[in-house]
Amino acid sequence: MPVPTVWIVDRWEDASDPAWEVAALRQSLAERDVRAEVVDWEQLRFGLSRDTLLRSGRESGLPDAMVIRSQVLTRHTAGSVALLYDSFDHLEDCGVRLINRATALRTTENKMRQAQTLHAAGIPVPDTRLVHSVDHVGQCMRDWGEIVLKPVHGHASIDVVRMRPKGVGHADGELLGTREEITAWHLLEHHGVLCAQPYVPNPGRDVRLTVMGGTVAAAVTHVSTSSDGSVRHLLHPYATARVESLPRFEHAALAATAALGLDVATVDLVEGPDGPVVIEVNPTATLWRPLEGTDFDLTEDGITREHARVVSAAVAHGRQR
Repeated sequence: MPVPTVWIVDRWEDASDPAWEVAALRQSLAERDVRAEVVDWEQLRFGLSRDTLLRSGRESGLPDAMVIRSQVLTRHTAGSVALLYDSFDHLEDCGVRLINRATALRTTENKMRQAQTLHAAGIPVPDTRLVHSVDHVGQCMRDWGEIVLKPVHGHASIDVVRMRPKGVGHADGELLGTREEITAWHLLEHHGVLCAQPYVPNPGRDVRLTVMGGTVAAAVTHVSTSSDGSVRHLLHPYATARVESLPRFEHAALAATAALGLDVATVDLVEGPDGPVVIEVNPTATLWRPLEGTDFDLTEDGITREHARVVSAAVAHGRQR
């Protein structure tokens, strides 16, 4: 049987100079007799053939599996999100095992669908609504008080804003202040629709767990150094600490990734008034170099090798079908 092939796919200006995590994963897969190649998503061209595609202008056989890295999902500037996921569907129709699978990626990357899926599975998440107008945003404030607005498809906390009712300049009977109303209007003009959630009171820290193959590979607490308690403040980078009461967060994170059908993921949680709340699940594990081999690394022989085990197991299972 031929040596299994895995493509580690992202969007690179120079795929010959990959990130540390990519180079380490490729080496770890080689140790497991899996040939891994670094591939730029932008160089792939899809056609009708079910067993080949065009790569850098030449016909190329398909790999057994693809590891979909974060920038494939987050930097889809050349076309619609729907076409991106259509491409994933096509690859799976051709027999390529995606990590993560197309259905799991599609559900997780849509913040509303993600919240609906987790809520239906009994996992604590903030209430979530789609808002299409400034009036809708005001109604959320009337119902919840302090809120968080975020894009339906977003990443890295870009365009995520937290708003309190009765800001400066609010009119009688209204809750949105002048700046809040302007901000909401511009975000809606740019994105068309937003997700709104009640702000979950917390001690000014969040917990991020890296999940691989149904186990927690890494756990770190992000501690705010900002007066507003935010861990996403650009002028006040967060500090890091070990996770206290890890089993409570671990249970919620594993349940969330299982409900979404994810092979690998990072899960952000906070300690709410009634216990851990899942704020967001990201369907990739992209940057783990700062955690590898530290107190935050919970694996027996490294996060990279754990990732390689998950990928090689998926490839082996696919070949047996």
